[in-house]
Amino acid sequence: AQTIVYGPPSADRGRVGQASISIGSAPIGFRGTITIMAVDEDDTEVLVEGDLKATLPFVGGKIESAAAPSVITGITREYGVGLKWLQARA
Repeated sequence: AQTIVYGPPSADRGRVGQASISIGSAPIGFRGTITIMAVDEDDTEVLVEGDLKATLPFVGGKIESAAAPSVITGITREYGVGLKWLQARA
């Protein structure tokens, strides 16, 4: 499951969202922020920062390292879907 709660727009029209991602019943999750900011009139930058944590003693670090590429791929795919959705409505 994924939850992102965005705050109000800043003076430069950017937004910061608090993100939480869980991966089914797996003992691993992501918590962080997603910042959306205008670069210029036509371009936007999205910055994702956070921590991927596994809650298993002794092997948590290995699980985090193994899961990180999948989490990054998922975030990147969702970003692409969002761009297509926006482009279809421009």
